[in-house]
Amino acid sequence: MFLCSTFSLFTEGIERFELAYEDNTFDGLYTTNLTYIKDEVKKQKWFNSVDCSEKIAKAIVTLNDGKSISPLLNGKADLYKKMEKIQGSHTK
Repeated sequence: MFLCSTFSLFTEGIERFELAYEDNTFDGLYTTNLTYIKDEVKKQKWFNSVDCSEKIAKAIVTLNDGKSISPLLNGKADLYKKMEKIQGSHTK
């Protein structure tokens, strides 16, 4: 089982996570890089950071231009572009 979190603050430390990981309660934690994460946490086997800086930057630019961020939240357009790129690389 994997845990997912937008903002992993670890306000009460990581000891419980370490114990739960050792007990096979979970396999890993995926969290965004949208908050400060201590190096102590980043070194853990169970910790995985998901870089969201590009998405946040796109949202800021889009909102600054007075446009809707709905297409950014959907994600289908990006997925289709990536699929086309992958399919195109296999036909060459």
